[in-house]
Amino acid sequence: RRTLVGVGLTWLFMLGLFLALLVAPKLQAPFNFEVLEGLLIGLPVVAITHRLPWTSIDRHLGNISYGVFLHHFLLIWLFEAMHLAAPAYLYLLCSVGLSALTYHFVERPFVALRHNLRQRYESSCSASHSQHNQHCANTAP
Repeated sequence: RRTLVGVGLTWLFMLGLFLALLVAPKLQAPFNFEVLEGLLIGLPVVAITHRLPWTSIDRHLGNISYGVFLHHFLLIWLFEAMHLAAPAYLYLLCSVGLSALTYHFVERPFVALRHNLRQRYESSCSASHSQHNQHCANTAP
């Protein structure tokens, strides 16, 4: 119940900001409406869904979420550069697809490479003399 009260108050605050944007033209900077709309929609969704059990879909979406954030800027820029108008869901679908591809074919291989290099480095340090071990502890990658 406490969570719902907090979310309700936060949502009311965001709604107040949204209404302030409507009546105060000086506050109408680029993307202010879009950000507030996202908050008005996103906060209740997070509040309602945060207690649901995690699934493999949640884990996968969590893995690609930063890529979605990064790629959507690139996609908006590309679509605008090509003078293409697209609905928001198309940006989202393209961003999720591109993020899944870069996660599986770029990010995961580099994380695996980093783990392998670190493991090799740590095993070489443990096989060395104690003086060298002090150096290894201070310069771990």
